[in-house]
Amino acid sequence: MSDPLSDALRELIRAGVDPGLCRRVLGQVRARWVGQCYILAVDLELRNAKIQAALDAGEPLAKVAKRVQASVRTVWPVRREWL
Repeated sequence: MSDPLSDALRELIRAGVDPGLCRRVLGQVRARWVGQCYILAVDLELRNAKIQAALDAGEPLAKVAKRVQASVRTVWPVRREWL
């Protein structure tokens, strides 16, 4: 599932804007607007990519969960998606 800011991030990167700059700016917008309208507090696509990269590197679920500030119950379904 995506939210409007994640969609905007993909489009900006596709248009050639620096990905780091896009993530930083949209992260600030996300932090200001979360809870006021349909804006997720966390960029799920980015979080899931970090989870997958860490699990691919062989890190245990608990360590990955702590790194992305999520629970093991959050990390487990992401892992199961690529099993």
